Amino acid sequence: MKERVAVLISHGDKEQLLGVPITDSSSGEEQASAVYECLEEWGVSNSVKAMCFDTTASNTGRLKGACTILEYLLGKELLYLACRHHVYEVLLRGVFDEKLGSTTGPEPDIFKRFQKKWPTLEKYEPGVASIDVRKHLPPELVSDITTDFQSKLLQSQPRDDYKELLQLVLVFLGTLEGIQISRAYSPCKVDGEGYLLFKNIHVSRAVHLE
Repeated sequence: MKERVAVLISHGDKEQLLGVPITDSSSGEEQASAVYECLEEWGVSNSVKAMCFDTTASNTGRLKGACTILEYLLGKELLYLACRHHVYEVLLRGVFDEKLGSTTGPEPDIFKRFQKKWPTLEKYEPGVASIDVRKHLPPELVSDITTDFQSKLLQSQPRDDYKELLQLVLVFLGTLEGIQISRAYSPCKVDGEGYLLFKNIHVSRAVHLE
């Protein structure tokens, strides 16, 4: 399956798409070569100062990672800025493996057991349905939080996870309409998502599902 790498350059609040070259695979060498060719074509190689990336092996591999190879192609060292979201995923994976057991497949056993047990579980109720929670969340506080968060949802959020946090709080309070907690399904197997950020240059690879 052919893949594409989207290469963009940005400055301030402006962005310019440099290209979406096709790669034969998602290997570090393929990604680095595609990025380098775009940078050279646009004459911006000298502007690259740093990289922001997720922590997949194809990006961070010591010998064959895209970051290492791109540094070699550019003939200089770059500042490494590992994506904060993916760094925390690495830490949480250690906790998950320690407490719930390690897994190498796309469907962890704990999720499959949860899926099977779903019909016998008590269905979801808002957090404020709990007497213990209500002791600490009087109605006037719930009303204030709801009003504030609903107004923020009408505003543009810089990140999708900020918006999701607002929504989850309202779900917990039972004040977000149109939300239904459904039966858990097995997760899709995701090949991966690469993301590189240079000084004023963003490079990302689209996710594809198998």
